[in-house]
Amino acid sequence: MRADTFTRVDNLKGKKMGNLIIKIKQIVKAFNDTIMGNYETDKNIVITNSCYHECGHTVVAYIFSNIFEIEFVSLKSAVIVQYDPKAVGGLKGKAKKKFEELTNQELDMLFLIFLAGFCTDEIVNSNMQITEDFFDPKIYTQRLSNIIYEGDNELMCSFLCKLFNIQANPQKDVRPYYVSSMRLLYNILTDKTVFQTLTALAKTLMNSQQQTMSGVEIKTFLDSSELSKWIEANEKQLFEKREELYD
Repeated sequence: MRADTFTRVDNLKGKKMGNLIIKIKQIVKAFNDTIMGNYETDKNIVITNSCYHECGHTVVAYIFSNIFEIEFVSLKSAVIVQYDPKAVGGLKGKAKKKFEELTNQELDMLFLIFLAGFCTDEIVNSNMQITEDFFDPKIYTQRLSNIIYEGDNELMCSFLCKLFNIQANPQKDVRPYYVSSMRLLYNILTDKTVFQTLTALAKTLMNSQQQTMSGVEIKTFLDSSELSKWIEANEKQLFEKREELYD
């Protein structure tokens, strides 16, 4: 069983350089319950994988809020249906620049935002026991090729094409960039402060009205968390030497 989770990113342009409306394929709750399972945080609440997935996107989007504006995140189709009748929930936001104006570092940030859902899934499903196999292209490409990540992959591809000028270099090997991005996201998301904040956000989202939080609510919640201090302390280190990957 599968359904569409909706993410809209205004001012990002794909092959036709038009505004993108990206449908991110995501597992519905019934599938999570029966196949992927849930992650139990305490006796009172069980957070679904889909909630962790969306909160992974959201936390990383907050970290890179200088380029991405969060409008809301929702787990309910009734909230998102006005944007896409097929959607069951997701993150809605927009880039703060037009696609053609994005710098390489900003493209890198946006790529990381949409890879964060997959990495969060892997971290949660392994109970944070990620092994070196996680970074093996033969393994992660198989998992990432799952239909549930079709939308994430579509959007990430648009960033990669511009970042590496794939049209002019169709044989470019982007695997080192993927591995480096996954290692960075793993280090971010498994940090104690970040993961505790992500879990608290997921719990709040699960308990919120219509399982939806506005951009203002998300910002207020995360601004008051330890994550804001973590960003101040670690922001400069996040992109250290990453320019070498795409220069």
